[in-house]
Amino acid sequence: MKMIAKGFRFAVVLFFLFLSLSALSYADEPPGPAPAQGTRLTLPEQEELAKELFTIMVKTDKYDLKTFISLYNRVIKECPDTAKAQISLWRLSNLYLFSGDKPDYPKIIELMEHLIQRYPDSPYIPNAKQRLLNAYEKTGDMKKALLLYEEIFVQHPETLNDPKLAAFMLGYAKALAATGNGQKAVSVYNKVISFGDKAQDFIVDIAKDEVEKLGTK
Repeated sequence: MKMIAKGFRFAVVLFFLFLSLSALSYADEPPGPAPAQGTRLTLPEQEELAKELFTIMVKTDKYDLKTFISLYNRVIKECPDTAKAQISLWRLSNLYLFSGDKPDYPKIIELMEHLIQRYPDSPYIPNAKQRLLNAYEKTGDMKKALLLYEEIFVQHPETLNDPKLAAFMLGYAKALAATGNGQKAVSVYNKVISFGDKAQDFIVDIAKDEVEKLGTK
């Protein structure tokens, strides 16, 4: 099963790479050396370098993940004012999520935090926050997970009345309980329970079980 799972993740990586690179054109010359430390390229220079680096990826063997990682990192560091830097952050997180025996969540956190902080208006922000939230939960950083949940449920309290978000509300309640706010967690779980048939049965059952557990503490 482990081999099958690993094979599936690797296939997903290759699929992402194929989709992202297939539309790019080839370049005749490799890009120049990285700029000296402390030297910042102009925007046109960044655009040109990013284009060249992406074009190299078109020519790169699809199994050469080290080269892809290296090139994406160059775009992120040397071409930060380009749209391709945002693209590189997202695609690099795909590699760390799918290419290994297991996801590299610390790397994913580093990349998604950088994307969110550096590019607050990026079209990748919604997906980046979702991926970051999952990485926080997987690494047990429930305080940071709670902050992301609260961006939705505290800033937009009407979302607590939406049965379509019931599964997401379970995560919010879990984060609340894990950070010492059991009473509020029970309130959120009870809200999920109140959805009844409007939410999936197993989600409601989980909420009931969690309320019972919290009631015994």
